[in-house]
Amino acid sequence: MHFSIRYLTEYRYAEPVTDNLNALRVKPATTPHQRVDDFGVRVEPETRLHQHLDYYGTTVIEFGISKPHEQLAIDVRARVATTAPPAPPETGWEPVEDSTYAVQGGEYRLPFGNEPDTGTIDELVGVTRAATPAATPRKVAELIPERFEYRSGVTYVGSTVDDLLDAGAGVCQDFAHLALVLLRRHGLAARYVSGYLFAPNGDSSDSAEVDTHAWIEALIPTGAGAEPVWIAADPTNRALVGEDHVKIGHGRHYSDVPPVKGVFRGGASAELDASVRMYRRGAHGARRLVVRRVGRAVVLLVARLAGPALRARVDERDPVLGVGHLGGRRAGDALVTRGRRERSGEETGERSCGGEDDPRVTDHDRIVPLLAAIRTPGQSS
Repeated sequence: MHFSIRYLTEYRYAEPVTDNLNALRVKPATTPHQRVDDFGVRVEPETRLHQHLDYYGTTVIEFGISKPHEQLAIDVRARVATTAPPAPPETGWEPVEDSTYAVQGGEYRLPFGNEPDTGTIDELVGVTRAATPAATPRKVAELIPERFEYRSGVTYVGSTVDDLLDAGAGVCQDFAHLALVLLRRHGLAARYVSGYLFAPNGDSSDSAEVDTHAWIEALIPTGAGAEPVWIAADPTNRALVGEDHVKIGHGRHYSDVPPVKGVFRGGASAELDASVRMYRRGAHGARRLVVRRVGRAVVLLVARLAGPALRARVDERDPVLGVGHLGGRRAGDALVTRGRRERSGEETGERSCGGEDDPRVTDHDRIVPLLAAIRTPGQSS
């Protein structure tokens, strides 16, 4: 499957703020089943960008804006190709008890924070134990949405598994956190995954407005001394992960892979507009986009040399992968906004699945500008 992705976030502050420091985890990962053909980020106000891999292997883009500003925006564009992973290997539980597996699983086998130790968790562990390790993630993914309602507004970005158990409802982030607790109680190494899920309203639709999504990966032994493999399951959608999922990164918990995180200096509240739109394209369509992008790169180089007047005209040309107006939107942009929210907070991360941000943080807000300088080619797996 070939996708074009646009992730646009804009902040408008009630008064000028300064020293806006941000970390983005928005670049799709390169894996055996996913290839990044193109990736770009732009920020307004313009600033220098720094890119590195974090401890878990996720790409992090960092930047800071020291001068006073009242509006920040980040515009992420990517083209990604995905393939469906093969069926997971079937082995018994014996390799999971081996010390070699414990070393390979590392910190992903360990509890994270204050995980609940209740009768409800014990009961869920008992009913999700399958005949093989490979069948257990699927069983966990099928059980959680049967026992818990998917409902926005019940939990927030800082909610715990205890909050999900108490409310009986939550969103994908909460379902993923519960799945991690259950899988680790089974002795399996498991990790939290952040990404996108292409979920159009109709099967024939080639575009969809989506939220960042969350699922899990479990390390499954293959037997006969071979390396174990990570298989992915989506407890929100009761299934193993397929080619409609686009992975950004992974960690022990949501807090290891928030899409956007940062702080700024100032007491202003922030008004947020955010949206993610995915476009599905066939292989031939993807090739046309590559040609279009190469040609556009030449035009942009000429535009930079020619000055702002030509740059403005070039920016009007490509609503899907083009640069666009850094300070706003224009007619033709295939973009749907989820609405505005006002908040203030010292350190926040955007919520997966359209859930609520943390209502308890106070004082300073963080984030985002519409970046200007990073464009990295896709890497082969």
